Parts: sequence; structure tokens; C-alpha cells
Amino acid sequence: MTRATTPALTGLAILASTIALSAPLSAAPDARGCFGKESRACVQKRRQDAREERREDRQEARRDERREDRQEARSQARRLSAHELRRLPKPARGQEYRVIDNRVVRIDSDTAQVVAVLGLLSAVLD
Repeated sequence: MTRATTPALTGLAILASTIALSAPLSAAPDARGCFGKESRACVQKRRQDAREERREDRQEARRDERREDRQEARSQARRLSAHELRRLPKPARGQEYRVIDNRVVRIDSDTAQVVAVLGLLSAVLD
């Protein structure tokens, strides 16, 4: 009789331990502190997190776009040679001269935005 009851008791013990261990796992809170059921606070927190993530994605996209614009502006503009620079007054701090479309311009060194258009290259340097 002990041989017949031992496998049954073992199976029952395994079943009981499985149930005992699975209950705390399903009731464990997720990363936001929410439990299995969807409470109003958990839903609101999830929505708020999603909004913040979308906002951060938009900000990152804008930063990337501005960075690309600055790089493009710098690649389209050539620097003046030392000989050409001698004919112009020294630019203000944080600014530099460039040639864009055969025009001499003064740009902001950090943002690559045009601060002033001085005129045609041939007219300014003659």
C-alpha cells in the first residue's frame, strides 16, 4: 500500500508546490508597480510613460534634423583662403567667413546660420 500511495502523494506534492509557486509570480508587480489587474492608476501611468517616450523621440528627431542641417550648410560653404581673409575685417568671436553660391557670408560657427551676407565674392575681394 505504501508503494501505491507514494507516487500519488509525490504527484500531489508536485501539483501543490506548482500552484504555490505560480500564485506569487502572477501577483508580482511589473516594472511600474502594477499588479495583474488593470487599475486606473496603472493605465494612467502607462499612458503617461508612452506620452513621455513619444515626446523624447520627437525631441531626438528634431536634434538630429538640426545637426544634419548644420552639417549640410557647412558642406555647401567653402572657407576663404588666407589670402582672401586678409582683405576682410576679423569676424566677431564665434563667427567665420564662408563662400556660399559665390557670395561671401558671415556665419555663426556653432549653428552654421548665416549672420550677414557681405556680397559677391568678386566685389568684396576686389
